[in-house]
Amino acid sequence: MSRLIPELQKLDYIERLKKLNLPSLYYRRARGDMIECYKYLTGIYRVSSELLYRTETTITMTRGHSLKPSVKTSVRQNFFSVRRVVNSWNSLPKDVVSAPTVNSFKNSLDRVWSQHRYTLSSDWFKTLPHALRNNIKPSVKT
Repeated sequence: MSRLIPELQKLDYIERLKKLNLPSLYYRRARGDMIECYKYLTGIYRVSSELLYRTETTITMTRGHSLKPSVKTSVRQNFFSVRRVVNSWNSLPKDVVSAPTVNSFKNSLDRVWSQHRYTLSSDWFKTLPHALRNNIKPSVKT
């Protein structure tokens, strides 16, 4: 749709995104997954299904933050909870996942993932746990 803007027609996709200050589709999908996971794990969603669950042993024995979900059965290993969320969620810094509100979570996540805003593939999201653990230090606004 950005090609419909006459001033942007000759620019490539990334340049159009930057001019309009819009993130790429891959970024928006990954961000949406993390927001849904946040809502589920913090109790905003009240559902009876246990696609993601936490136990006391999971909470007390993990490194990093305390909101690390697990998956109950091998059938669910290829479902949303593992393939799209768990590894990336578990790699997020503690101050991001412990945000008090959805909006503060979104802002913190955007700060941590800022260098991926215009990425054109989902490869960055698949390798995210290693990148976050090793390279990214979230900044905190005061």
